[in-house]
Amino acid sequence: MDPSRLVRVAAASEAVAMLFFAASHADRDAVALGVACLIGLALLSWRRSAGVGRVLLGLLFLDVAFFTASAAASLTSNGEGVGPIALQVSLAAISIVGLLTVIAAFLRRPPVARPLGRTVAAVAIVAGLVAIASAGGARPVQAASQSSSARIETKDTAYSTLELTARAGEIRIEMTNNDLFWHTFTIDALSVDVRVPLAGTRAAVFTAAPGVYQYYCQIPGHASAGMRGTLTVR
Repeated sequence: MDPSRLVRVAAASEAVAMLFFAASHADRDAVALGVACLIGLALLSWRRSAGVGRVLLGLLFLDVAFFTASAAASLTSNGEGVGPIALQVSLAAISIVGLLTVIAAFLRRPPVARPLGRTVAAVAIVAGLVAIASAGGARPVQAASQSSSARIETKDTAYSTLELTARAGEIRIEMTNNDLFWHTFTIDALSVDVRVPLAGTRAAVFTAAPGVYQYYCQIPGHASAGMRGTLTVR
């Protein structure tokens, strides 16, 4: 099977999975990624733009593979829900298959043997179906009720609140991520940096004196998109 055809299969699987997740979770990042996959597929349809399409899809596959594989590892190590883990593993599998086929297409490798090509295509399709099945249930697992100073959530690349308050001393802030990719709760002045994957809940426990502290998400572009706020300690 021609590597270019396998690229199309992987891109189509990823686009469907992303758009399904976007529809079920109203996630704008997933919409953007799904549309990017469709644009890449469209570019592959014209010979003059096929190279651009491969580059776009290759970068997309690389980005998704990195974030979803690391998220799956984090969710697994913290013993969180099967649904979110399955979703991240499936998206990572599609992206890795897609990235490898993009590389093969650029290197002008000969067509993949039919049995192997069918296997690769089947992996991408099955992973896409698993991602779709998991997306509907990939809701955050609520942390057990514990005494904490504040709780915050993320959705559509935004914090649920831009103002937090707490008493001086030991402070506990829990953050739940409702978006497809990672977010952080970072306070440079207090050396606080909590990273939270999809459907994950993480807690930052630290000590702070009275004052006003800036918190933000350090994922590139997120702070400038509005993911920053203030923690007032009294």
